[in-house]
Amino acid sequence: MLNRSVQVERVSCARLPFLAYVLAIFATLTAMCGTRSASAADTCQDQTTDGSAEAVCNFQKQLWLNPGFISLHFTKIEERNPLNLGLGAEWRLTEETALIAGTYVNSVRKQSTYGGVSWQPLTLGVTQLGAAVGLIRGYPKLNGGNWVPMILPTLSVAHGRLGANLVLVPPLGDKNVGSLSLQLKFKVW
Repeated sequence: MLNRSVQVERVSCARLPFLAYVLAIFATLTAMCGTRSASAADTCQDQTTDGSAEAVCNFQKQLWLNPGFISLHFTKIEERNPLNLGLGAEWRLTEETALIAGTYVNSVRKQSTYGGVSWQPLTLGVTQLGAAVGLIRGYPKLNGGNWVPMILPTLSVAHGRLGANLVLVPPLGDKNVGSLSLQLKFKVW
């Protein structure tokens, strides 16, 4: 039976400037970078062992830290926390793969912890597209706040020591309203 007492508000026009702001920051970072930067640790050189030229690329592992997320929620059943502060780490093993872990105050104002692998095989300039796969906890409506699996589409851009991840959290009925979350990140090693 449909409960008519719960009113669902779609993303209103008043919230569109925030979405435009988030997308503008991401687009600006992407435009500033233009081409894949040397900071992605691509060091390629020609080697000729048998007379033919082959490009050999050496990727240097990287450590990125982030202060949490800024989230735009798709629907509004109750007031959600858009500023999800915390601490996260991304250990880049290859250009496409990273181990991720972190903790933050989530949208329902509970402490969340996550861990997993980010795989981004599609690259266009400095922009990478893929998904984060792992486990997350801290959402009371999802398995009572215990660990649950996550698969989140992710778009990333990085230049020098600054980067950003744009993460799509899909809605899960009445358990999670879904969001588009921006995560700024800083390369420390």
